[in-house]
Amino acid sequence: MGGLEREIIIGVNSDIDDDHHVLMIDYDDRLSYETLKLEIVSLQERFNLGKAWIIETSYKHYSVFFFEDIFNYWRCLEIIHSTSSDPKFKRARMIYPYMTIRISKKRNKQIPKLLEILPSKNAKCMNDKQNIFMNEVLKCLK
Repeated sequence: MGGLEREIIIGVNSDIDDDHHVLMIDYDDRLSYETLKLEIVSLQERFNLGKAWIIETSYKHYSVFFFEDIFNYWRCLEIIHSTSSDPKFKRARMIYPYMTIRISKKRNKQIPKLLEILPSKNAKCMNDKQNIFMNEVLKCLK
């Protein structure tokens, strides 16, 4: 291949079945960690969201998974567009009818790791598909 090495990068898509999506938001390096947490708490209150799993995908780059929260795609878009998330992530939502978040190492970046699970007064029970999705994501992380 002319000396080019290919790298396998793993990402997960939000759709778990017919127009049902796990809410996932990519913040990249848009906010400090403390500001990110404040925004997440505000989202939890405003949109009645459950617990939030904060992933550091690379140094000071964050993604947030709301595994307990399943919405149709348009509701996900509404929530995402109310955030300070990565503008490229927002634009891609207008092209692709799902969200994708990287959960594996990429080039010289670290293996993504779970930093924190923010509690919520709106915590919910997850169905089997949500549990499987969450477990598959979490086992890829550091």
